Parts: sequence; structure tokens; C-alpha cells
Amino acid sequence: MDVRTAARMLLAALETDGRQWKSSNPGKGCSIGVPSRSVIQVDEIVDGVSVSLQDPELRERKLWFAAHDEEELHLVLERVVSSARAWADRLSILQLGRRAYRVRRSFGDFYGSPFAEGEVLHFVERKFLPYHGGHTIVFRERSLFVQEEVNASFLRDLDLYLEEA
Repeated sequence: MDVRTAARMLLAALETDGRQWKSSNPGKGCSIGVPSRSVIQVDEIVDGVSVSLQDPELRERKLWFAAHDEEELHLVLERVVSSARAWADRLSILQLGRRAYRVRRSFGDFYGSPFAEGEVLHFVERKFLPYHGGHTIVFRERSLFVQEEVNASFLRDLDLYLEEA
């Protein structure tokens, strides 16, 4: 089992849902996801591949599977596909568009600015600073600043904090 074969099998199983699933160029590893989020990581291991992704129920936990042949990958395919689909529809920073969003759970941004539960924010634009991994989300009311390393769990779980109003 190699990364290319595993990625092809996973994509074939995922693409039946009508979403635009894509993979990076398979080498010793590849990512599979939808345009707004990378969901599955496939890596080369001794005599096979590992397939990993975040658990959709216990977000802090990572699901990890090893497959040495196509038969072993088929045994975990249903679990991987259902978990990946659960992540694909969750709000991500790349999905934010010209809509209103309600704060579901109070939080503070990178600078500690508070955002209160129930607050409604109207999206204007998103800016990204690649050298710092910084995102500036400009809302009509004010801006939200997040940094990919410091605010990683917020970015991963954005759907717990914001929802379309």
C-alpha cells in the first residue's frame, strides 16, 4: 500500500457526497480535504500508510489508522469517510463570507479583545499575513485578530464560537 493508492481510494469513497474533495500531490504524504479545510493526512510508514484526522466528537483527539494493504484500508474506510465528512461542513475561517455571524460562545482574540455570546458581527473581509500566520477578520463592527499557532484550537473549532446569524 502506498500513499497514492490510499489517497485514490479515500477520494473515491469521499466524492460520492457531491463535495469538491481534493488531495495534494501524493509523495511520502498528502493531505485530503475540501477547498476550505484540509481534513485527512495520509503518510508513508514502514510497509504501508497511516491515515489520520481529528475526531469529530472529541475534537482534541486525533484518529490514527495504519493500513498495509487495500483490505486493511477498506476495514477503516467507513469510519474515516464519516469523520472527514463531519469536519468538511463545519465553519472554517476560509468559509467566512459577506454574511452576519452570531457569537455562540464568548471568547477573546489574539490581543484579548472580548467577543460576547449573542453579539452579531457583519463580515467585510479577511486578511492573512503568511509570515506570521496571522488572520485579521474585518467585521463592520470591529476586527478580530487570530494567529495560527496561538489560536489553533479557536481556528479548528470556529463553528463552536461563530454561527451564521
